[in-house]
Amino acid sequence: MHHSPPPPLYTPQPPHPMQPLAPQLLPGEQTVIFHAEDNIQNVVENPKDTQLMGWFEANKDQDLIAAGAHDYLYQDFPKRFVWDARRAVWKVHQRYKAIG
Repeated sequence: MHHSPPPPLYTPQPPHPMQPLAPQLLPGEQTVIFHAEDNIQNVVENPKDTQLMGWFEANKDQDLIAAGAHDYLYQDFPKRFVWDARRAVWKVHQRYKAIG
């Protein structure tokens, strides 16, 4: 007498393909916003970081790491740091700066 094996407890699923990086995370693929009067060559040759790209840079900056950059997720970063749009960098929020 021949018995069939029991049915599997679950059906194996094919592995999920790796998700590609979002375009805004790839070098040179960020959206650039500029004013009509801006010199387009200067805009292209000297792009400013977005807040997200600045967050990655802040997490490589030893001064900001010492100020706690590694302790904050991107969405929580403004609790301790402020975005300097003119320089396109994150800085320690004034209320957290040590005096003296």
